[in-house]
Amino acid sequence: MSPNEHKPISEAEKIEMRDRVNARIAHWCSFAALVIIPACFSYGLDVGAGPSLLFVTLPTILQDIPMGRLFAIILYLAMIFAGVSSLQNMFEAVAESLLHKFSKLSRTAVLAILCVLCLGIGIFMEPISKWGPWMDLVSIYIIPIGATLGAISWFLSLIHISEPTRLQLIS
Repeated sequence: MSPNEHKPISEAEKIEMRDRVNARIAHWCSFAALVIIPACFSYGLDVGAGPSLLFVTLPTILQDIPMGRLFAIILYLAMIFAGVSSLQNMFEAVAESLLHKFSKLSRTAVLAILCVLCLGIGIFMEPISKWGPWMDLVSIYIIPIGATLGAISWFLSLIHISEPTRLQLIS
């Protein structure tokens, strides 16, 4: 194994640690609901506002609390990081597939192509009001089915790999 290769277990340990940190943050965010919902009622704002809860309701609440600007900066920076990490997660599988199929392309070129394609498609999709039900169908049914099929295919691939490779993955 060359020094540039990563051991699967050490990578798994890093991912597991990041997962723990994210779980703690999600746990803290669940406590935030105990603050946001009563604040919505006290300000006479709609609790079920959806995305506008983040962009309309929270700024209204944060402007009246001590150090509200600091909390707003932290909140929106966290939202930016959440969006970027979600994009990275979605782009990773597609980029690896393209790199495997077109080995002459550089990783930077593949990511640039994906970014331009997604930005172009996203800009033209925004004004179409009938995308809501389609996006709900994709996010509620199609993505979990795809993830399940991916997990099944990964486990099936472990059956078909050689014994030394399997032992290397496990150890």
